[in-house]
Amino acid sequence: MKAKALMIVSVAMTALSALGQIPKPGFGDKGCPEKSLFAENVTIYGDDFIEVHQLPSYGRVPVYTVRVYGDGRVVWHGEERVSSVGDASASVDAAQAKALIENARKLGFGGLCDEYVMRASDGGRSVTTLSIGGQIKVVTNTGPSNAPSWLYKLSEQVAAFDAVRNLIGVKQDHPQSQK
Repeated sequence: MKAKALMIVSVAMTALSALGQIPKPGFGDKGCPEKSLFAENVTIYGDDFIEVHQLPSYGRVPVYTVRVYGDGRVVWHGEERVSSVGDASASVDAAQAKALIENARKLGFGGLCDEYVMRASDGGRSVTTLSIGGQIKVVTNTGPSNAPSWLYKLSEQVAAFDAVRNLIGVKQDHPQSQK
């Protein structure tokens, strides 16, 4: 009976999480603050950044760390299943970089839990860091989890920059031999 109740709660939380409406803290989430780390009215500067560290998982996902600074600098470290393995740098439009960092702040990144735990055994794991004005918030998300849907979208937005997309690329396991 207890297992059935947990299954029902898990399904309900999955549905709510997909809608971005899960109340926090959720079942099993850790380090959930009472208020946001970041002030409401802050200016985004060149040294502020958002970083995504995509960790290995059961699936065949790219493994990398990418940091996008407010001035448009991109710092990259590719590990597995990416086109650019090792360290690299690139740049993106500074206004777009600042807008992404500001959007993360406005969405409430500073009020997220430190860790969102998975409710299934096959999800990916990522660590997203936001640094504004010397204040740093790190969020670990092992999906599928209770994390709001916009947290997943932030990672996608970082990866959507052309410079980052080129670094991720498509890594083939068995390259075709050229004739």
